[in-house]
Amino acid sequence: MTDSIRQQLIDKIDARLKLIKKTGGYKTDAGTNVSDWPDHDHEKAKLPSIVYKDPSNTKTADSTKIWDNDLTVELELRAAAGTTAAESLREIIEDVYKAIGTDETWSGLAQKTIPVSEEMDVQQGDQKIALAKLQIRIKYQTTKWQY
Repeated sequence: MTDSIRQQLIDKIDARLKLIKKTGGYKTDAGTNVSDWPDHDHEKAKLPSIVYKDPSNTKTADSTKIWDNDLTVELELRAAAGTTAAESLREIIEDVYKAIGTDETWSGLAQKTIPVSEEMDVQQGDQKIALAKLQIRIKYQTTKWQY
């Protein structure tokens, strides 16, 4: 049985993010630590890292047989805090956009991918983590009652 379009999109996001490595022409190695809805905090030793979540999908009926879907994907980009933390986060953000931009239709599963927002923060507490949050929206269609 074939996975739902949503699951296929998530699988493609995971695979694409894992390509973010210096050996692949990117500025960072954030792709070495990619996870989907992790149940733990990332340890400093596992930085840089990318966490992604798909918390919402809005469906709109455009006809009696087709639904338009707006899948929201949140990405948390993490780097070790320090004197170059902000620069490191900007490089990871650049890498993520570069990766997404290689095919914003995710092999034809979606019509387009839209960047929605980005935020950065450097937390100098016990863990000293630099954190950026990106949100993208993936627009795709399904037949009525298809996930």
